[in-house]
Amino acid sequence: MKKNNISLLMALILTLFISSFSFSQDAVTDDRPIVTEDKTADTVKDTDTAAVEGKKEAAKAAEYASVKAAVYDDGLATYINSRVKYDITATDNALTDKSFFKVNESPEATFEKPFNLETEGKNVITYYSVDKMGNREKDRSMEVTVDNTPPVTMVKSSMPVYKGGEKLFISSTYLFSITSQDNSSGPGTIDYSLDGQTYKPYDASFSVTGTGEAVMKVKSSDNVTNTTETFTLILNGTENEPLTVQGNSATLTLDNTAPAVDIKSAMEPKSLDGKNIVTSSNKYEISAGDDGSGVATIFYKIDKAEKWIPYTKAIEFSIFGEHRIEAMAVDNVGNASTPVSLTIFIDVVPPDVKDTTAE
Repeated sequence: MKKNNISLLMALILTLFISSFSFSQDAVTDDRPIVTEDKTADTVKDTDTAAVEGKKEAAKAAEYASVKAAVYDDGLATYINSRVKYDITATDNALTDKSFFKVNESPEATFEKPFNLETEGKNVITYYSVDKMGNREKDRSMEVTVDNTPPVTMVKSSMPVYKGGEKLFISSTYLFSITSQDNSSGPGTIDYSLDGQTYKPYDASFSVTGTGEAVMKVKSSDNVTNTTETFTLILNGTENEPLTVQGNSATLTLDNTAPAVDIKSAMEPKSLDGKNIVTSSNKYEISAGDDGSGVATIFYKIDKAEKWIPYTKAIEFSIFGEHRIEAMAVDNVGNASTPVSLTIFIDVVPPDVKDTTAE
């Protein structure tokens, strides 16, 4: 009997330790701070520095509050956010005593409760267990990449957005595209709104229809649910030096109305035989008005010319005969007016007065 007890004890001592590693996607319940890069644009018009910083921190906290514990594997690496909890359990050994772990080069610690990883980037977790007899299993390890930074979101339009005063003008011909860049777990989902309330998934370029103003908002998430509502709207400029506005929303004013164009003659033409007769000293001015984005350029062409040229000064004619002026205008969001025209007849021939003296 004594021999059998000794054999059983030896079997227990020689039992292979297998420590398993598991994670929980339950939200973190403690109040520990998380290290995140502040991507919140400073759009607060406040001269009180403390108030500005407080609002930025509140915005950052609101973004983090929307993050749920998530794990994403792209086949090459495993990505997590800091809301993921890790647990160590030792199995197949009735005499398991303790488990130990360390993260990267940190000191070894006794495992007591599930823990989080808060340092962004690659992290190596090394762990093992021992039994009550002092038997120690070999080190095990796993590598994960912590990503707590939301994507960077850009909104581009097919034509330059015109900034007139405090307003951003567009027309319904504009097409908007949204891109999301994330250097860690990668871009995930994008949703956008044009009324500031109702969101829809972004899957292709879109236009803004209707009249008045549209409030554009964007929500962009990466593959481990880091989410941001901050985006950059590219107005115009070059690709290397774009002019932009940044914030959590952009109010766009729709302008779908072309300018009104008028051609005026300095002198009132004389009508004769269906012709508007003027002298060669007469001048013609072209004007245009636009109640929306404003007039960008006035164009004109004379007689049988095919090419439109920008209007810069009054027009004059010195050649005898009929002449035609055509004019049009384009506003700052590309709305082009229907051409208007004026036809006049230049009279440069003086009267032929015959001698009518009576004999």
